[in-house]
Amino acid sequence: MSAKYEERRSRIASSFGAAADYDAHSELQREIARQLAELIERYPLPCGDEPPRIMEIGCGTGHLSELLARRWPAAFMMLTDLSPSMLERCQARLAGLQGERRFTVMDGEAPIALPGSFDLIASSMTFQWFESLKGSVERLLTLLKPGGLLAFATPGAETFPEWREAHRALGLTPGALPFPSEAELLALSPEAEVSCELARLLHRDTREFLRSLKAVGAATPRPGYSQLPVSSLRALMRHLDARMPEGVCATWQILFVSLRTALRKEP
Repeated sequence: MSAKYEERRSRIASSFGAAADYDAHSELQREIARQLAELIERYPLPCGDEPPRIMEIGCGTGHLSELLARRWPAAFMMLTDLSPSMLERCQARLAGLQGERRFTVMDGEAPIALPGSFDLIASSMTFQWFESLKGSVERLLTLLKPGGLLAFATPGAETFPEWREAHRALGLTPGALPFPSEAELLALSPEAEVSCELARLLHRDTREFLRSLKAVGAATPRPGYSQLPVSSLRALMRHLDARMPEGVCATWQILFVSLRTALRKEP
């Protein structure tokens, strides 16, 4: 990995590590984890009646981790995150639950595991940080057993249209990540299945919207983005507040993706 890549990964880890009040501001992330867990339960895993082996990418404080641990109390779970402090908080959340777990600081784009190790790899609201989504998905699929499931949730390309439109109106370039479209996710694999949900969160004003992103560690801009001058940022905030005087709406497009690996053919 290049020095620039490593520096960005360090910034992302620090941003999430600094999100001390994450759980108090992550109602949406908690709901997305719940929906993703429901999606996962629709698919049979190759382990059959045996306890599954599960890897979670970007476990954060454990919204999805807890749901999976309660669904499969005897499972082996490898819980990973870029941020050591997030892993510590996830470990504390799961401390009273049954099961064998390993907590590992790991970059999901460079997974540490043997091929064919897992029945399920899951991730909620993490894959948007990958610089190469297709390559990362291909690597993760190799870690699944035949018939294994990769399931993840990510913001889609239609996220934050209000914020993007405000930038266009002032001739500015937004720093939001280039979230994938449904078509891009379907192109990951012939086996890919994608569903979409929209969530609209109302904030008192633009300042509160920006603070909400920082509170959940999501304020790191896309690679190569130069921060707006203070004067431009203030003009942007005034513009959006004027357009939405009763409260700034932030629309999230959440895409849920599932991919299965091929079953091994009998000789």
